[in-house]
Parts: sequence; C-alpha cells; structure tokens
Amino acid sequence: MAVGDDVETPEVLVQKAIYWAVSGANSDTGESQAFADPVEIDCRWVDQTMTVQTKDGDTRQVTSYLLVDRDLLRDSVVKLGRLASITAAERATPLRLEDTFVVRKFNKIPNGDGDAFVRKAFVS
Repeated sequence: MAVGDDVETPEVLVQKAIYWAVSGANSDTGESQAFADPVEIDCRWVDQTMTVQTKDGDTRQVTSYLLVDRDLLRDSVVKLGRLASITAAERATPLRLEDTFVVRKFNKIPNGDGDAFVRKAFVS
C-alpha cells in the first residue's frame, strides 16, 4: 500500500477497537491517568513487534500497529473489539482490562493532494 493510498475506507478498516483518549490525572479511580469515555473506532489491527522512535527521541518496543479512522493521542488506550463487549465498570478503568494497549507513537501522513491521510498508531 503506497503512502498516497486512502486507507480510510471500509475495505481496509475492517475491524473495531475501543479507544480511551487520555485526559489527565485521575485520583478518583486509582489510575495514574484519567481517560475520556471510550468510543468505538474503525481500524485495521496488525500484530507486529518492532522498535519505534517516539517524538521525544525515546526508543520503544511496540507489539502492534493500527491503521485508524481518526487521530489518536499518545498515552491513550486501545483494545481490539466492540464497546458493547465491556461493562460500565470496565469502561471506567481501561488500564485494568486484559488485552489493552497504550498508544506509544502516532503518525499522520497526508496523500499527495493533502486531502486524505494514513493514520497509524503504534501500541504496546
């Protein structure tokens, strides 16, 4: 797939993931960070271990990357699956769930015309 290809089409983003955007610190739940209410996003989840360099210049080992339909914030949380598959209590504490991953790096690359983007999140 070339960088200029528009990956934001139903043919490519065929999976669902749950996304919790990081929103600051939270002492109420015992989590070190607070998260917005989860939303369901379209994605293509690829399990592939690799080393990436973050915006801060740190080198991180990631276990997967996602092609997604929107911008994701670094340090946010994602989980493969549908929002309906988790309880209200689980929605409030994403870091305590199994198989959740933290966004370590996010890239947004425009196509040649600048009117569509390839959005790629690296998670571990």
